[in-house]
Amino acid sequence: MHLLVGDLDSLPLADAAALAAEQVPIRRVPAEKDDTDLELALAYALADGPGPVIICGALGGRTDHLLANVLLLARPDLAGRDIVLADAAETVRLLIAPRPDGGPAQAALPGAAGDPLTLLPLGADAEGVSTAGLYYPLADETLHEGRARGVSNVFTEARAHVTLRRGRLLLIHTAA
Repeated sequence: MHLLVGDLDSLPLADAAALAAEQVPIRRVPAEKDDTDLELALAYALADGPGPVIICGALGGRTDHLLANVLLLARPDLAGRDIVLADAAETVRLLIAPRPDGGPAQAALPGAAGDPLTLLPLGADAEGVSTAGLYYPLADETLHEGRARGVSNVFTEARAHVTLRRGRLLLIHTAA
């Protein structure tokens, strides 16, 4: 489902009109509210079913909104969901492990050789991190929170694989 949710205070009128012309449903909400536009959009997406969710427009603009949007991925009710924050050049997703069934979290990321991929632990160390398809492979290693070891790895092929045994790991892919 394609859906535009928000108060639309930062969306140019021409863009809103173009989306309406494409018959994208628009759920306009008041500017004065307790939840951010992304929180409201996630509520709609979760109600729509278990499929993947791609959120556009959540990575640019103000730093406070950017950080809040990325940290929203860590909500407990989103564990196990495939939610991606995307803009024209980057995607951000969060792996949380163990999964509800007790297994490791895994991601297969499409890209291109030469694309940077950063792996950042969120909230604590990320344990049992293994990768394939990256220049600097990891094999059941720990990435420590607050350390930059996972920054700027590089795709060596069209798909990279990341496995996480325990913790939370942000995956930030930039198209080269």
